[in-house]
Amino acid sequence: MELEYTMRGNKRGERQKQAEVLRDAAITLLRQYGLWAPIANLEGAFLQYNGHEFSMIHVSPFQRIPEPSDEMKYKAAQVGAEWQREPYMLDVWSKLEPRKVFSIRWDFSDALEIIAFRRGSWEQRLLQTVVEVDGRIST
Repeated sequence: MELEYTMRGNKRGERQKQAEVLRDAAITLLRQYGLWAPIANLEGAFLQYNGHEFSMIHVSPFQRIPEPSDEMKYKAAQVGAEWQREPYMLDVWSKLEPRKVFSIRWDFSDALEIIAFRRGSWEQRLLQTVVEVDGRIST
C-alpha cells in the first residue's frame, strides 16, 4: 500500500476500512516493540507500546479484565447500549495530539466497533512509522 493512501473517507464503510488499516499498523508496532506491563488498578499485564510519537495498549481475550462498574453499565444504558467486553481492544494516544485518538474493539469474527476515532495527522504518521520499522503496511 502506498503511503499516499488517503485517510479521509466520507462513507461509513470507508471509515471502517481505515480503522482496520490503522488497527493493523498499530498491532504491527505492538508485536515488534510492545512490552508486557501492568496498568494501575488492573490485574495482570497488558501489551503496551510507547515510542515513535505513540502510546498504545492492546488487550486480548487471554487477559482478565474486571467487570464493569455499575456506573459504566448505567452510562451504557443511557445511550441505549448494553455494556459488553469484546475479546480484543486497542487504545492509541498520539503525542502529536496529546490525547486518545483511537479506541476500537473487535471480536473473533473481526467485527470492528469504533469507540473513538479522532482524525488528524497522527494517522499518516502511524502508517509512516510502520513502513520505517517494518518496511510495509499489510492491508
